[in-house]
Amino acid sequence: MVIGGSLYIQPIWKHSLFTTVFSLRDVLQRKRLYSSADKTFVLGTNFGPYRNSWYKKSYSDIFNKYVTDICFRDQYSFQLFKSDEHIRVAPDILFGTEFPRVERKKKVLFSVVDLGNTMKFRDLSSCSADYDSWIVNAANCYANLGYDIQLCGFSTVEHDDVAVARISHLLAQESIQHDCLTYDNDTSRILSAIAESEVIVGTRFHASILGLAAGCKVLPIIYSDKTSHSLDDIGFASDIRLDLRNFKSDDISICRKVLARERVDIGEVKTQSQRHFIGLDCVLGVGR
Repeated sequence: MVIGGSLYIQPIWKHSLFTTVFSLRDVLQRKRLYSSADKTFVLGTNFGPYRNSWYKKSYSDIFNKYVTDICFRDQYSFQLFKSDEHIRVAPDILFGTEFPRVERKKKVLFSVVDLGNTMKFRDLSSCSADYDSWIVNAANCYANLGYDIQLCGFSTVEHDDVAVARISHLLAQESIQHDCLTYDNDTSRILSAIAESEVIVGTRFHASILGLAAGCKVLPIIYSDKTSHSLDDIGFASDIRLDLRNFKSDDISICRKVLARERVDIGEVKTQSQRHFIGLDCVLGVGR
C-alpha cells in the first residue's frame, strides 16, 4: 500500500537530456516497486505537474498493469486516467482528520515555507523576499486587529524551520508579537494549534486542508496547481486565495476579506474522503 501526495511529479531540468534521464529513472523505479507485490494500492495522490506526454503514458501503463486500485485526491488527476474502473477519486484523506477538543482562540496560524529552496520551488524562489514581506505585512494586519500570531513549519526536510526562524526575525524587527511552532513528529501539537486557530494562512497544501477540516477560516497561499485543483473540487471561493505566481507583497486586502466570509461546511467532503480506502477494505474484508 502506498499513501502519498505528490508522488508523480516529472523531474524537470534546464537541460532536456537531464529531464529525460531522470524522468526515465523515476518511471523505472516506480515500475519496479509496484510490480514487486501481488497487489498494489495507491491512496491519496495526485499526478503532475508533467511536461511530456510519454511520461503520462508510462504511468498509465504502470497503473493498468501493476496497480490493483488507485484513488486520486483531485478531479484533474482522475480525468487523466479515468478509463479504468480501478482508478477512482475522492477528496484528500486528511479532510477526515479528527482534532483534539480545544478552545478556539482569536489566533491566526501562518504555515510558512522556505521559498528560497530552489530544489523545491524552482522559479518561484525569485519571489522569496516578497513572500516573506507579504507574511510580515499580513501578520501585522492581523496583529493590529487583536489576533495572536503563530508561525508554523510543517517540514524540516524542506526547510520550513528555516523560514520560521527567518520570518520570526523579521516580525521581531517590526515589534510584532508572535510565537513559533515546528513539526517534531508530534502530530497532536500541530493539530491542536490548528484547531484552536480562527484563521489558517496556509502555504503548505495540508495546512489549508487541515484548516478546513478543523472548521477554521482559511486563506490558502498557492504555489502549485495541486492546491487549486483540490480547492476547486470542493467549491472553495477563488477570490480568497493568494497565488504566489501573481501577487504583490504590499497587497494584504485579502486578509480582511477572509475574516468576512463564513466558514466552509465540508461535512460531506469529510465523509467522501474515506472512499480512498474502499478498494483496500474490500481485500481486507473491512467495512466502513
